[in-house]
Amino acid sequence: MAENAQSKRSKKWISDALTELMRKKPFDEITVKDITDKAGVARLTFYRHFETKEEVLNYRFQALFSEYLSTLENTEAKNLLEALTICFAYWKKNTKQIIALKENGLDALLYAPFSKYLDTMLSRYHADKEMLDIQRQFLVGGLYFSMIEYIISGDELSPSQAAEAVLKLLKLDIQNNTWDW
Repeated sequence: MAENAQSKRSKKWISDALTELMRKKPFDEITVKDITDKAGVARLTFYRHFETKEEVLNYRFQALFSEYLSTLENTEAKNLLEALTICFAYWKKNTKQIIALKENGLDALLYAPFSKYLDTMLSRYHADKEMLDIQRQFLVGGLYFSMIEYIISGDELSPSQAAEAVLKLLKLDIQNNTWDW
């Protein structure tokens, strides 16, 4: 059954409220009442859509990754360098949210959806065809933590420079998507 417009708005308000509160207060100290007051919705509305604050975060992540994948699909990146550049640029624009997660010790919650995306991206650009599972896990973890560091460090690298730096380290031929281990 399709979700109605009011339900979508309520979820977004609740998600936005939690994100905003996390910039000012530790996640563990934020109550459902804090969230509903900030969102301008009743407690019943919160519990109609979510059981916990963590579910609100998961909803937020799903929305971010959905938007991100849509961005990636619409740009039709030709190779892994372009795809990683889009990745760095997209997540950089969400710096405040990533920093709030990091400060609250919740950034690891992004790892599962992020690693799923990276697996998809590696397969899409055939960068994984000769890779062992252990190499794939190393790469996915390294890219995830590189992305987090890029976002929170305030580094002046452009998204393209960050993508090139990662691929150079890995000695990946970005034109042919082949490995040189």
